[in-house]
Amino acid sequence: MMPKVLIVDDEESIRSFVSMALEDEGYEVFDAANGEIALGLIDSRQPELVLLDMRMPVMDGWQFLDRFCQREGPQPPVVAVSANAINPATLGCAMDFLAKPFDLNKLLSVVEKYAPLT
Repeated sequence: MMPKVLIVDDEESIRSFVSMALEDEGYEVFDAANGEIALGLIDSRQPELVLLDMRMPVMDGWQFLDRFCQREGPQPPVVAVSANAINPATLGCAMDFLAKPFDLNKLLSVVEKYAPLT
């Protein structure tokens, strides 16, 4: 069974690039353009990992984390992604941080850490 990764980013080009890279590695990938859509997908698709952009319209990464961290039951790990400097104390239950622009090898390493391929 392929690990599922949810990519949450308002930039379609980033979602496409990351999706293609992860699918080439053997991951099942789905995406959302904002945190509100992502919250619904977590329940229906049950990803093993969420890659979360922090600056998005509708519901940004911080608003997503506020709601996500309060949820009951099992939660997939979240890796926050941003081009801006982020204070780790503001990331709530996010497990890690990946700075944009990121190197493809760094992205794959972080994804493998939280959603290993078998």
